Amino acid sequence: MAPQRQPKSKIPNSVRHKVLCLRLDQYSYSDIQNRTGLSRSTIAGIIKRFRTTGTYHDNPPQRQKKLTPHLLRRIRREVEKSPRAPLADITNSSQLNIHPSTIYTAMKKMQYRSRIARAKPYHDRQSRRVRLEWCKLRKRWGLMEWRNRIWSDEVVVQIGRNGKVRVWRRKGTAYSPRYTILNFSDAKLSVMFWAAIGYNVRTTLTPIRRRGRHERTGPHDHGGLNANQYISDILEGVLLPFWREIHGWMGDMEFMQDGAKCHKARKVLSWFRRRRIVLMPWPPRSPDLNPIENCWQLLKKRLAHRWYKTGRRPKTRAELIQQSQEEWDRISQDAVNNLVDSMLHRVKSCIRLRGASTKY
Repeated sequence: MAPQRQPKSKIPNSVRHKVLCLRLDQYSYSDIQNRTGLSRSTIAGIIKRFRTTGTYHDNPPQRQKKLTPHLLRRIRREVEKSPRAPLADITNSSQLNIHPSTIYTAMKKMQYRSRIARAKPYHDRQSRRVRLEWCKLRKRWGLMEWRNRIWSDEVVVQIGRNGKVRVWRRKGTAYSPRYTILNFSDAKLSVMFWAAIGYNVRTTLTPIRRRGRHERTGPHDHGGLNANQYISDILEGVLLPFWREIHGWMGDMEFMQDGAKCHKARKVLSWFRRRRIVLMPWPPRSPDLNPIENCWQLLKKRLAHRWYKTGRRPKTRAELIQQSQEEWDRISQDAVNNLVDSMLHRVKSCIRLRGASTKY
Protein backbone atom coordinates (compact mmCIF):
# COMPACT_ATOMS: atom_id res chain seq x y z
CA MET A 1 0.00 0.00 0.00
CA ALA A 2 1.43 3.39 -0.99
CA PRO A 3 2.16 5.76 1.84
CA GLN A 4 -0.41 8.54 2.27
CA ARG A 5 0.79 12.08 1.52
CA GLN A 6 0.75 14.37 4.51
CA PRO A 7 -1.50 17.39 4.05
CA LYS A 8 0.26 20.65 3.43
CA SER A 9 0.56 22.83 6.50
CA LYS A 10 -0.12 26.52 6.15
CA ILE A 11 2.94 28.67 6.61
CA PRO A 12 2.26 31.57 8.99
CA ASN A 13 2.68 35.05 7.64
CA SER A 14 5.28 35.77 10.33
CA VAL A 15 7.51 33.00 8.95
CA ARG A 16 7.04 34.32 5.41
CA HIS A 17 8.00 37.79 6.60
CA LYS A 18 11.10 36.37 8.31
CA VAL A 19 12.17 34.61 5.09
CA LEU A 20 11.94 37.86 3.14
CA CYS A 21 13.84 39.83 5.77
CA LEU A 22 16.65 37.27 5.87
CA ARG A 23 16.89 37.28 2.10
CA LEU A 24 17.04 41.07 2.06
CA ASP A 25 19.89 40.84 4.59
CA GLN A 26 21.86 38.79 2.01
CA TYR A 27 21.38 35.44 3.74
CA SER A 28 21.79 32.42 1.51
CA TYR A 29 19.07 29.86 0.93
CA SER A 30 20.95 27.37 3.15
CA ASP A 31 21.15 29.85 6.06
CA ILE A 32 17.42 30.67 5.69
CA GLN A 33 16.64 26.95 5.63
CA ASN A 34 18.57 26.37 8.84
CA ARG A 35 16.94 29.32 10.61
CA THR A 36 13.30 28.65 9.53
CA GLY A 37 13.22 24.89 8.95
CA LEU A 38 11.62 25.34 5.52
CA SER A 39 12.71 23.56 2.36
CA ARG A 40 14.61 25.37 -0.36
CA SER A 41 11.67 25.06 -2.79
CA THR A 42 9.28 26.63 -0.28
CA ILE A 43 11.70 29.50 0.36
CA ALA A 44 12.13 30.03 -3.36
CA GLY A 45 8.33 30.05 -3.84
CA ILE A 46 7.83 32.71 -1.15
CA ILE A 47 10.50 34.95 -2.64
CA LYS A 48 9.15 34.46 -6.19
CA ARG A 49 5.60 35.30 -5.10
CA PHE A 50 6.83 38.51 -3.47
CA ARG A 51 8.74 39.53 -6.59
CA THR A 52 5.81 38.91 -8.96
CA THR A 53 2.84 40.05 -6.84
CA GLY A 54 4.39 42.38 -4.28
CA THR A 55 2.95 40.42 -1.33
CA TYR A 56 3.72 37.24 0.55
CA HIS A 57 0.10 36.45 1.49
CA ASP A 58 -1.81 33.57 -0.11
CA ASN A 59 -4.50 34.43 -2.65
CA PRO A 60 -8.01 34.30 -1.16
CA PRO A 61 -10.03 31.25 -2.18
CA GLN A 62 -12.14 31.83 -5.33
CA ARG A 63 -15.37 30.25 -6.39
CA GLN A 64 -15.10 27.96 -9.38
CA LYS A 65 -16.32 29.72 -12.52
CA LYS A 66 -19.32 28.30 -14.34
CA LEU A 67 -18.45 29.95 -17.65
CA THR A 68 -15.69 27.62 -18.67
CA PRO A 69 -14.29 27.70 -22.24
CA HIS A 70 -16.12 24.44 -22.96
CA LEU A 71 -19.44 25.94 -21.82
CA LEU A 72 -18.89 29.10 -23.88
CA ARG A 73 -18.27 27.05 -27.01
CA ARG A 74 -21.41 25.03 -26.36
CA ILE A 75 -23.56 28.13 -25.91
CA ARG A 76 -22.05 29.69 -29.03
CA ARG A 77 -23.03 26.64 -31.10
CA GLU A 78 -26.63 26.95 -29.88
CA VAL A 79 -26.77 30.66 -30.72
CA GLU A 80 -25.26 30.18 -34.19
CA LYS A 81 -27.66 27.33 -34.87
CA SER A 82 -30.79 29.33 -33.88
CA PRO A 83 -30.07 33.08 -33.93
CA ARG A 84 -33.80 33.95 -33.69
CA ALA A 85 -34.49 31.74 -30.66
CA PRO A 86 -35.51 33.46 -27.40
CA LEU A 87 -33.19 33.26 -24.42
CA ALA A 88 -35.38 30.65 -22.71
CA ASP A 89 -35.21 28.32 -25.73
CA ILE A 90 -31.44 28.65 -25.89
CA THR A 91 -31.25 27.77 -22.19
CA ASN A 92 -33.44 24.69 -22.63
CA SER A 93 -31.74 23.49 -25.80
CA SER A 94 -28.30 23.64 -24.21
CA GLN A 95 -29.46 20.96 -21.69
CA LEU A 96 -27.42 22.51 -18.90
CA ASN A 97 -28.58 23.18 -15.38
CA ILE A 98 -27.75 26.89 -15.66
CA HIS A 99 -29.87 29.95 -14.98
CA PRO A 100 -30.85 32.06 -18.03
CA SER A 101 -28.99 35.04 -16.56
CA THR A 102 -25.78 33.00 -16.74
CA ILE A 103 -26.50 32.21 -20.40
CA TYR A 104 -27.09 35.93 -21.02
CA THR A 105 -23.80 36.80 -19.30
CA ALA A 106 -22.02 34.24 -21.47
CA MET A 107 -23.48 35.73 -24.67
CA LYS A 108 -22.46 39.23 -23.58
CA LYS A 109 -18.95 37.91 -22.95
CA MET A 110 -18.90 36.55 -26.51
CA GLN A 111 -20.22 39.94 -27.79
CA TYR A 112 -23.69 38.65 -28.73
CA ARG A 113 -26.59 41.07 -28.28
CA SER A 114 -30.28 40.87 -29.06
CA ARG A 115 -30.70 43.16 -32.06
CA ILE A 116 -33.42 43.85 -34.60
CA ALA A 117 -32.99 41.80 -37.79
CA ARG A 118 -32.51 43.79 -40.99
CA ALA A 119 -34.82 43.09 -43.92
CA LYS A 120 -32.93 42.37 -47.14
CA PRO A 121 -34.00 40.82 -50.49
CA TYR A 122 -32.96 37.30 -51.33
CA HIS A 123 -30.12 36.96 -53.88
CA ASP A 124 -29.53 33.77 -55.79
CA ARG A 125 -26.33 33.07 -57.70
CA GLN A 126 -27.63 34.68 -60.88
CA SER A 127 -28.70 37.95 -59.26
CA ARG A 128 -25.40 38.22 -57.38
CA ARG A 129 -23.49 37.73 -60.63
CA VAL A 130 -25.51 40.46 -62.38
CA ARG A 131 -25.03 42.86 -59.47
CA LEU A 132 -21.31 42.18 -59.41
CA GLU A 133 -20.93 42.78 -63.15
CA TRP A 134 -22.97 45.99 -62.92
CA CYS A 135 -20.71 47.33 -60.16
CA LYS A 136 -17.48 46.30 -61.87
CA LEU A 137 -18.47 48.23 -65.00
CA ARG A 138 -18.88 51.37 -62.86
CA LYS A 139 -16.14 50.95 -60.26
CA ARG A 140 -14.01 53.63 -61.94
CA TRP A 141 -16.80 56.19 -62.08
CA GLY A 142 -16.21 59.46 -60.26
CA LEU A 143 -18.61 61.82 -58.56
CA MET A 144 -19.47 63.60 -61.81
CA GLU A 145 -20.78 60.41 -63.40
CA TRP A 146 -22.97 59.57 -60.41
CA ARG A 147 -24.20 63.15 -60.07
CA ASN A 148 -25.40 62.99 -63.67
CA ARG A 149 -28.07 60.39 -62.83
CA ILE A 150 -31.66 60.74 -61.64
CA TRP A 151 -32.85 58.09 -59.18
CA SER A 152 -36.52 57.17 -58.82
CA ASP A 153 -38.61 54.72 -56.86
CA GLU A 154 -41.96 54.12 -55.18
CA VAL A 155 -42.54 53.80 -51.46
CA VAL A 156 -45.49 52.80 -49.29
CA VAL A 157 -46.08 54.85 -46.14
CA GLN A 158 -48.23 52.78 -43.83
CA ILE A 159 -49.68 52.86 -40.36
CA GLY A 160 -50.71 49.92 -38.23
CA ARG A 161 -47.95 47.29 -38.21
CA ASN A 162 -44.48 46.80 -36.73
CA GLY A 163 -42.61 43.93 -38.34
CA LYS A 164 -39.47 44.01 -36.20
CA VAL A 165 -37.84 40.72 -35.23
CA ARG A 166 -34.97 40.34 -32.77
CA VAL A 167 -32.02 38.02 -33.37
CA TRP A 168 -28.87 37.13 -31.47
CA ARG A 169 -25.81 38.31 -33.39
CA ARG A 170 -22.47 40.02 -33.05
CA LYS A 171 -21.59 43.59 -33.91
CA GLY A 172 -20.86 44.07 -37.60
CA THR A 173 -23.06 41.15 -38.79
CA ALA A 174 -26.34 43.06 -39.24
CA TYR A 175 -26.58 42.35 -42.98
CA SER A 176 -25.47 38.75 -42.95
CA PRO A 177 -28.20 36.65 -44.66
CA ARG A 178 -28.76 34.49 -41.57
CA TYR A 179 -29.64 37.60 -39.52
CA THR A 180 -32.02 39.31 -41.98
CA ILE A 181 -35.74 38.79 -42.62
CA LEU A 182 -38.22 39.44 -45.41
CA ASN A 183 -40.68 42.29 -45.09
CA PHE A 184 -44.44 41.73 -45.38
CA SER A 185 -46.92 44.49 -44.68
CA ASP A 186 -50.65 44.52 -43.93
CA ALA A 187 -51.16 48.05 -42.67
CA LYS A 188 -54.62 49.49 -42.01
CA LEU A 189 -53.82 52.81 -43.70
CA SER A 190 -51.24 53.11 -46.46
CA VAL A 191 -50.40 55.37 -49.39
CA MET A 192 -47.95 54.73 -52.23
CA PHE A 193 -45.75 57.64 -53.34
CA TRP A 194 -43.34 58.22 -56.21
CA ALA A 195 -40.38 60.59 -56.28
CA ALA A 196 -37.03 61.09 -57.98
CA ILE A 197 -33.83 62.65 -56.69
CA GLY A 198 -30.53 63.85 -58.13
CA TYR A 199 -27.63 66.01 -57.12
CA ASN A 200 -29.11 69.40 -56.11
CA VAL A 201 -32.51 68.43 -57.58
CA ARG A 202 -35.55 66.38 -56.63
CA THR A 203 -39.21 66.08 -57.56
CA THR A 204 -42.22 66.54 -55.35
CA LEU A 205 -43.53 63.57 -53.41
CA THR A 206 -46.33 62.36 -55.69
CA PRO A 207 -49.12 60.16 -54.26
CA ILE A 208 -50.27 57.34 -56.50
CA ARG A 209 -54.02 56.94 -56.58
CA ARG A 210 -55.66 53.56 -56.45
CA ARG A 211 -57.43 52.83 -59.71
CA GLY A 212 -61.18 52.34 -59.67
CA ARG A 213 -62.96 49.16 -60.67
CA HIS A 214 -63.80 50.51 -64.11
CA GLU A 215 -60.06 50.99 -64.77
CA ARG A 216 -59.07 47.46 -63.87
CA THR A 217 -58.30 45.02 -66.63
CA GLY A 218 -59.19 41.67 -65.04
CA PRO A 219 -60.00 39.70 -61.90
CA HIS A 220 -56.35 39.65 -60.84
CA ASP A 221 -55.96 43.43 -61.18
CA HIS A 222 -56.25 44.85 -57.64
CA GLY A 223 -55.91 48.51 -58.58
CA GLY A 224 -52.17 48.95 -58.09
CA LEU A 225 -49.84 50.94 -60.31
CA ASN A 226 -49.84 49.65 -63.90
CA ALA A 227 -48.12 50.78 -67.08
CA ASN A 228 -50.92 53.09 -68.27
CA GLN A 229 -51.16 54.87 -64.93
CA TYR A 230 -47.38 55.06 -64.68
CA ILE A 231 -47.22 56.86 -68.03
CA SER A 232 -50.14 59.23 -67.49
CA ASP A 233 -49.74 60.12 -63.81
CA ILE A 234 -45.99 59.82 -63.23
CA LEU A 235 -44.04 60.10 -66.49
CA GLU A 236 -46.21 62.66 -68.26
CA GLY A 237 -47.46 64.41 -65.15
CA VAL A 238 -44.28 64.68 -63.07
CA LEU A 239 -41.12 63.38 -64.75
CA LEU A 240 -41.39 65.15 -68.10
CA PRO A 241 -41.84 68.68 -66.64
CA PHE A 242 -39.05 67.93 -64.16
CA TRP A 243 -36.76 66.73 -66.97
CA ARG A 244 -37.37 69.93 -68.90
CA GLU A 245 -36.69 72.02 -65.82
CA ILE A 246 -33.27 70.45 -65.16
CA HIS A 247 -32.39 70.37 -68.90
CA GLY A 248 -31.87 66.62 -68.83
CA TRP A 249 -31.35 66.35 -72.59
CA MET A 250 -28.57 68.92 -72.65
CA GLY A 251 -26.70 67.35 -69.72
CA ASP A 252 -26.75 63.82 -71.16
CA MET A 253 -28.40 62.63 -67.97
CA GLU A 254 -29.69 59.10 -67.39
CA PHE A 255 -32.85 58.08 -65.57
CA MET A 256 -32.89 55.16 -63.15
CA GLN A 257 -35.91 52.98 -62.42
CA ASP A 258 -36.02 49.48 -60.97
CA GLY A 259 -37.31 46.32 -62.61
CA ALA A 260 -40.97 46.54 -61.57
CA LYS A 261 -43.45 45.17 -64.12
CA CYS A 262 -44.99 48.55 -64.80
CA HIS A 263 -41.51 49.97 -65.46
CA LYS A 264 -40.56 47.26 -67.96
CA ALA A 265 -43.73 47.28 -70.03
CA ARG A 266 -43.25 47.81 -73.76
CA LYS A 267 -45.34 50.97 -73.85
CA VAL A 268 -43.29 52.46 -71.01
CA LEU A 269 -39.96 51.71 -72.71
CA SER A 270 -41.39 53.09 -75.95
CA TRP A 271 -42.35 56.30 -74.12
CA PHE A 272 -38.76 56.79 -72.96
CA ARG A 273 -37.45 56.26 -76.50
CA ARG A 274 -39.88 58.79 -77.95
CA ARG A 275 -38.94 61.34 -75.29
CA ARG A 276 -35.22 60.61 -75.83
CA ILE A 277 -34.67 59.95 -72.11
CA VAL A 278 -31.85 57.46 -71.60
CA LEU A 279 -32.57 54.69 -69.11
CA MET A 280 -29.82 53.47 -66.84
CA PRO A 281 -29.40 49.66 -66.74
CA TRP A 282 -30.34 48.30 -63.34
CA PRO A 283 -29.55 44.94 -61.67
CA PRO A 284 -32.41 42.94 -60.12
CA ARG A 285 -33.30 43.18 -56.41
CA SER A 286 -30.84 45.97 -55.67
CA PRO A 287 -32.48 48.56 -53.41
CA ASP A 288 -29.20 48.95 -51.53
CA LEU A 289 -27.65 50.46 -54.68
CA ASN A 290 -30.41 53.07 -55.02
CA PRO A 291 -29.76 56.16 -52.85
CA ILE A 292 -33.43 57.15 -52.84
CA GLU A 293 -34.13 54.15 -50.59
CA ASN A 294 -32.29 55.97 -47.82
CA CYS A 295 -34.46 59.01 -48.48
CA TRP A 296 -37.48 56.84 -47.75
CA GLN A 297 -35.89 55.90 -44.42
CA LEU A 298 -35.37 59.56 -43.60
CA LEU A 299 -38.98 60.29 -44.53
CA LYS A 300 -40.38 57.50 -42.34
CA LYS A 301 -38.19 58.50 -39.41
CA ARG A 302 -39.37 62.08 -39.66
CA LEU A 303 -43.00 60.94 -39.78
CA ALA A 304 -42.53 58.65 -36.77
CA HIS A 305 -40.88 61.47 -34.83
CA ARG A 306 -43.70 63.81 -35.78
CA TRP A 307 -46.38 61.36 -34.65
CA TYR A 308 -44.55 60.66 -31.41
CA LYS A 309 -44.10 64.37 -30.67
CA THR A 310 -47.72 65.31 -31.39
CA GLY A 311 -49.18 62.12 -29.95
CA ARG A 312 -51.52 61.78 -32.93
CA ARG A 313 -51.35 59.81 -36.17
CA PRO A 314 -53.25 60.69 -39.34
CA LYS A 315 -56.72 59.21 -39.57
CA THR A 316 -57.42 59.71 -43.27
CA ARG A 317 -55.58 59.19 -46.52
CA ALA A 318 -55.58 62.92 -47.29
CA GLU A 319 -54.03 63.71 -43.91
CA LEU A 320 -51.33 61.08 -44.40
CA ILE A 321 -50.49 62.49 -47.85
CA GLN A 322 -50.26 66.03 -46.52
CA GLN A 323 -47.96 65.13 -43.63
CA SER A 324 -45.74 62.96 -45.85
CA GLN A 325 -45.30 65.75 -48.40
CA GLU A 326 -44.48 68.25 -45.65
CA GLU A 327 -41.79 66.02 -44.16
CA TRP A 328 -40.40 65.26 -47.64
CA ASP A 329 -39.91 68.97 -48.28
CA ARG A 330 -38.12 69.33 -44.93
CA ILE A 331 -35.42 66.80 -45.82
CA SER A 332 -32.33 68.90 -46.54
CA GLN A 333 -30.86 68.84 -50.03
CA ASP A 334 -27.41 68.35 -48.49
CA ALA A 335 -28.58 65.01 -47.11
CA VAL A 336 -29.82 64.01 -50.58
CA ASN A 337 -26.51 65.07 -52.15
CA ASN A 338 -24.55 62.99 -49.63
CA LEU A 339 -26.63 59.94 -50.54
CA VAL A 340 -25.93 60.45 -54.23
CA ASP A 341 -22.20 60.78 -53.55
CA SER A 342 -22.30 57.57 -51.49
CA MET A 343 -22.60 55.58 -54.73
CA LEU A 344 -18.79 55.38 -54.78
CA HIS A 345 -18.85 53.41 -51.51
CA ARG A 346 -21.92 51.36 -52.44
CA VAL A 347 -20.28 50.01 -55.57
CA LYS A 348 -17.03 49.18 -53.75
CA SER A 349 -18.94 47.44 -50.98
CA CYS A 350 -20.94 45.34 -53.43
CA ILE A 351 -17.76 44.28 -55.25
CA ARG A 352 -16.10 43.39 -51.95
CA LEU A 353 -19.09 41.21 -50.98
CA ARG A 354 -19.17 39.52 -54.41
CA GLY A 355 -22.66 40.81 -55.22
CA ALA A 356 -24.30 40.13 -51.85
CA SER A 357 -26.45 42.67 -50.01
CA THR A 358 -24.55 45.62 -48.58
CA LYS A 359 -25.22 47.64 -45.43
CA TYR A 360 -26.87 50.49 -47.37
